[in-house]
Amino acid sequence: MFTLLFLALPAAAATFEDAFIDKTMRVDYFHTSTPRGDEIIALDRVVSDGPWPGSRTRLVDTSNLGKYYFEVIDRDTNQVLFSRGFASVYGEWETTPESKERPGTFHESLRFPWPKKEVQVVLKKRDKQNAFQQVWSAVIDPSSRFVNPADRAPAGKVWTMFENGPASQKVDLLASPRDTRRTRPTRCTRISSASSRGSSRRSRSSRARRTSTCACSS
Repeated sequence: MFTLLFLALPAAAATFEDAFIDKTMRVDYFHTSTPRGDEIIALDRVVSDGPWPGSRTRLVDTSNLGKYYFEVIDRDTNQVLFSRGFASVYGEWETTPESKERPGTFHESLRFPWPKKEVQVVLKKRDKQNAFQQVWSAVIDPSSRFVNPADRAPAGKVWTMFENGPASQKVDLLASPRDTRRTRPTRCTRISSASSRGSSRRSRSSRARRTSTCACSS
């Protein structure tokens, strides 16, 4: 008698080209707290935010940073296609005395590459034990009539002073004037420098990084 054993092998991680197109999907939502400690999240809209400027190879965040964390999950395979940890203004608000006295609502966004097919977006928050727990979830179909695929008009003009390669291989730094009394629009210029890809043989601390800085003036 022969016994056949079938081993379930983990699926290979999806590449950018497999799962996404060169667009940015932005999920806008309202994030509300109450004096009783309720945390309420309500979907506002799903829109296009232009070409995807981020990495096409580091799609899953393994840094374990941020008070919040979201995942974009393939509905067919339940495979995580994209994830990022982050901190938000809401996270700061709920630590203030004022949040215990009146409700507060903040408009927030999740940005990720535009999926080719239906996905589930899951938002998680750290609990008292520092573990991530789900606080909100939504299924998003990019072909739905409730999803706007039209690119938004640019909010300003950018002048490129130095260009060291595609934005997907850069870290963008924005320098903006803090004088809020000025009414003229801010002008930003991207300045790129240094290499983002070090040799795989180098230590992590010795790898050079590419950065691009936006020098702004009014």
